[in-house]
Amino acid sequence: MTGLSNRFEAMYGLPKSVALAKIRPVMVPWVQEFVRHSSFLVMATAGKEGRCDSSPRGGPPGFVQLAGDSTLFIPDTKGNKLFQSLKNIEESGQIGLLFFIPGVSDTVRINGTAAVLDGADPSIPAHVSEQSPIEPDKIRYWTRVTVSEAYGHCSRSVTAGRIWDVSAIGDHVVSPPVRPRLHDE
Repeated sequence: MTGLSNRFEAMYGLPKSVALAKIRPVMVPWVQEFVRHSSFLVMATAGKEGRCDSSPRGGPPGFVQLAGDSTLFIPDTKGNKLFQSLKNIEESGQIGLLFFIPGVSDTVRINGTAAVLDGADPSIPAHVSEQSPIEPDKIRYWTRVTVSEAYGHCSRSVTAGRIWDVSAIGDHVVSPPVRPRLHDE
């Protein structure tokens, strides 16, 4: 390990065996079920020069399709046309995913390698397109993810951030703290 990780270990201590044991090289059955029920994820990528990007992706539960315990497919539909994630995947092939289910404070993390495939690529299993809740003609590309790490992440951050706190949500609906702008004015 590097001096940096030794410094953090000295400051915080070593991870507990329970934390290390949850990291698996495949999606165990409950992780697969979590992904099937997820309607939102954050996709993190980095290009070969180290340029990073995090991109929100959402759809009806089941929009991410599984192909066994080590492969999943994420549909790409028409978006903002900036293509940061897709470019990064083509450059480095590295990806990190964080899955959410509305109202559930636990999350699932999946890390691995990725490839961007044309929607009609013959290597995509037939069930991926057939079972997708998204209309096939709206899917331009699929991101195929080969899992190297998959595990659940505790609710501490989501709870501390009050992401699903009904009173916080209600307050922000009535009086948004920020009004996002799609371009500078």
